Amino acid sequence: MPDIGGFKWKSRMLTYLTQPNLKRCHITYWQAFSWDLASISLYKEFSPFWKYYNDMDKKDRYIPALNRGWLTPLYDPLLKWGMRENEFKRHLVEYSNLASDQQVLDLGCGTGTLTIQIKRRFPQLKLIGLDGDSTVLHIAQKKAEAAGLSIQWREGKATALPYPDASFDRVVSCLMVHHLITSNKVKAFQEVLRVLKSGGEFHLLDFGKPSTPVMRMISIPIARLEEAGDNIQGLLPEMLSRAGFISIVEIRRFKTIFGELVHYRILPEAI
Repeated sequence: MPDIGGFKWKSRMLTYLTQPNLKRCHITYWQAFSWDLASISLYKEFSPFWKYYNDMDKKDRYIPALNRGWLTPLYDPLLKWGMRENEFKRHLVEYSNLASDQQVLDLGCGTGTLTIQIKRRFPQLKLIGLDGDSTVLHIAQKKAEAAGLSIQWREGKATALPYPDASFDRVVSCLMVHHLITSNKVKAFQEVLRVLKSGGEFHLLDFGKPSTPVMRMISIPIARLEEAGDNIQGLLPEMLSRAGFISIVEIRRFKTIFGELVHYRILPEAI
């Protein structure tokens, strides 16, 4: 394993915490603390470690919920209690311009929480929940059965959607894209564009570029642990444009304990 800077950040942090005054200033360190500089500093300190981690595992692989399959049972409780899941998923249901006569794909449906909310709100629409993980799909199916809802679940990859062109009026995706490596994000967006009908809409909610220094600090672990670096750097709109989408509009942001979520309304044609 490479040298990761000798964990210099420990000694630096101790210096920061114990230093009563800054040079030639009669103010405490915390009064002059710059979250912007601190987030950049911590990112640089940890970068060699994360680069080593990513280089070991930078293959075209499927990243399950919470990055490890054995953590899947913790996924629902974590989102519910730690990330204001009810708030941002309820928002997505209400502001995705859904209607009962539509065909809708929940891309990367996970354990089916959003899919079930959509079906409850619009029981007549034709809805499919698609995910690459059979374990979470099994959980989703059990949850739907317990709720008395009939939903079609299908295993498949976002980069090769198993549907013909122009199949859906709406595609929604919540907290899936940050699991994809950079090249696969663009492929997935191209696939979404392909399966959307004329006049269709793609509603994406995922990690985005932090808007405050505190959010930038919070986003450091998620940016490196999974594949959310593109998200945190604010590259998703450019990737969507590269895939062929014309209109990309930011609808709302949500601050969570892991970073800032952004809802984009994305159209294949100009408004």
